[in-house]
Amino acid sequence: MNLTTVPIDKPGDMNFILGHSHFIKTVEDLHEAIVQTNPSMKFGVAFCEASGPCLVRSSGNDGALIGLAEKNAAAIGAGHSFVIFMEGGFPVNILNTIKNVPEVCRIFCATANPVDGRNFFERSAISFKLPQSYSREDPMNAHRLHSMITIIALISFFLVAWTVPADAQKKQKPKTQTKEEVKEQPKEEQKVEEVTPALTTPSSGMPNKFIDVLKQYVGKKTNLGILKKFMGDYIVFEDDLTQILVPINNIQSARLIKDDESSPAELELKLISRD
Repeated sequence: MNLTTVPIDKPGDMNFILGHSHFIKTVEDLHEAIVQTNPSMKFGVAFCEASGPCLVRSSGNDGALIGLAEKNAAAIGAGHSFVIFMEGGFPVNILNTIKNVPEVCRIFCATANPVDGRNFFERSAISFKLPQSYSREDPMNAHRLHSMITIIALISFFLVAWTVPADAQKKQKPKTQTKEEVKEQPKEEQKVEEVTPALTTPSSGMPNKFIDVLKQYVGKKTNLGILKKFMGDYIVFEDDLTQILVPINNIQSARLIKDDESSPAELELKLISRD
C-alpha cells in the first residue's frame, strides 16, 4: 500500500472538521445541521462521491469557504469523505450536531492545526476513486422543496378530513321523495275493523246498538257519500251535493277503514242485495 500525504490547505488559524459519511445527501444534511445549531457561523462544506460521476458536492454560506472546502476535498479525493471549514465559531459549537447526523460514520479530526488528509482514509481501508467534477448545492432550493411538500401534505390531509364527514352526512340524510316515487310505492295494508249488526229476525228490525255505532260517524266519509244524518228509518248521505236516502234495514254490514292517524276515518257500508 502506498501512503500519500495530502496536506490540508488552509489559513493557519482556521478551524475545520474532517469526517467520513456514506450518503449522497450528506451536503444538504450537514448544511442544515450547522445552520440550525449556529446560524451566525460562516462555513463551507464539501463531500466526495464514491461512485457514479464522482462529484465533489459542496454548500455553505460563504463563497471563499466553499471554494476552500472544494479544493481540499478534491485534493484528498477519498470517496465518502467530507470537510468543513468555518469562521466565527469553533468545532466544539457544532461537533455533537455533526456526529448526530444519521449518515455521518465518524469524525477523524476537528482542529486548527496543520493536518495531512489522505492517510486518515487509507488507514481506514477506504478505496479511492478520484473526484471528476464539482457540484455546488443550493440548500435553499432543497428547503423550499421540503417546505412545499410538507404544505401540500397538510392541505391534502385537511381536505380529506373535511370532506369525509360531509360525505357521511350526505349518506345519512334521508332522501326526499318525489311525487312520482310516492305514487309508485305500494300502500301499506289498511287496518280494517268490522262493525256488523247482530243476527235478527225480520220482525225485530235493525238493532239499536248498531244504529248507535253508525251515529258516531255522522259527517264521516263512506263509500255511499258523507253520512249526514238519520231521518227516522233512513240514513241521509250526500255525494257531490246530491242527497241519497238509504233505509237503515237495507244495510247489511259496515266496515271501518283506518288508513293512519292523519287520515279521516272512512266507513264502507254493504247493502242487502235485492236480486
